[in-house]
Amino acid sequence: MKVSVSGSMGESEEGKFIIISLGHENFVLNIWVPITDLCLFDKVSSASWEDGGLRIGTSADSSAFWGIDDGKLFIGIGHDNQTWDFSLNLPDANVLLEEIISEMKREIEYAGWNEHK
Repeated sequence: MKVSVSGSMGESEEGKFIIISLGHENFVLNIWVPITDLCLFDKVSSASWEDGGLRIGTSADSSAFWGIDDGKLFIGIGHDNQTWDFSLNLPDANVLLEEIISEMKREIEYAGWNEHK
């Protein structure tokens, strides 16, 4: 399964953010990530889903929880990391995570938000 990754940036009263879009022919998931939380993506590769994953960003007014188990990237969307409403379990976790991080860095550079490299 090949998942496409794209990003866009924006600002709100709450600050700067990046929208990460993960897409496939069967789904599109948009996750809003405050720029102040981007450093948390460095920790996802060591975050086991069984240990609760990491809360990074929001989607559909719910929290996004990230973790890796058995080489798969798990993203759960919901009010907590146990009772999510929607989830994806995507193959090639480290490759996909690197694509997400690279896309966010490109967006930050494009926007001139270099203080958050």
